[in-house]
Amino acid sequence: MILQIDYRGVKHYRDAAGVVLPLTGAKGEVLVSKGEQSVVVDNLVPKTPYIFHIRARFADGTWGPRATTQSETLADGMFDVGFFLQA
Repeated sequence: MILQIDYRGVKHYRDAAGVVLPLTGAKGEVLVSKGEQSVVVDNLVPKTPYIFHIRARFADGTWGPRATTQSETLADGMFDVGFFLQA
């Protein structure tokens, strides 16, 4: 079984005219191979909400249903913020 994790972060800010605009954070896809117990997604933008979609690909090649979870990075600073998934 392989897990596919895709993610996208979107932050909203108000410009000088008061218009709310989206600012896209990091986005990407991670494949987790059979036997791996965890995965870390690095380089997420601090204080940004992220949506993670996770689904499994089975040995026969079919994909399972997609599960969704949301998390917000809370850290400030110049270091990586990671998301930890335990199988």
